[in-house]
Amino acid sequence: APAWEETVKKPPPGDAKKVAAFAAERKAREKAARQVMVTVGQFEDVQGSLHTSVIASVAAVYVQAANIPAKVAPVVRGLMESIQREQHPELQRRSAQVLVRLLRQCVSRKTCPNGKIVNNLCAYLCEDATFTPRVTDLQAGVEDVTADMMTFQPPSDETAVS
Repeated sequence: APAWEETVKKPPPGDAKKVAAFAAERKAREKAARQVMVTVGQFEDVQGSLHTSVIASVAAVYVQAANIPAKVAPVVRGLMESIQREQHPELQRRSAQVLVRLLRQCVSRKTCPNGKIVNNLCAYLCEDATFTPRVTDLQAGVEDVTADMMTFQPPSDETAVS
């Protein structure tokens, strides 16, 4: 017996009506398969968004309860991902506020992660050319850079953080 893939790919021998019906069925199956793929992609996007929100919320609970674990990396990662990827500005702003509270709580730790967290924030902000001025003359030393050498385009009202 032939494999099912072979029966689906090859039109049945015979008259033109059967061949036309086979072609129509094949098109319908291909369209349905494309719709399934689109739906799967949409579900993956929603799942990713919900995952980011849930992880940030769990991190916020730890910080709000002042019960930060010894290893802060998972808490920081959850908040940073929310700041970077969250689609809702209010949730993004909440994660930023919780991160500030976390920084304050970590000041008295023996191994303070604040420097690394701030460096990561700076690196993230510097990726966005609409937020960060670009130095146009790279030949000058850092102390020789003037405001005239930089270009800056302020963010639109939609992206501004208050």
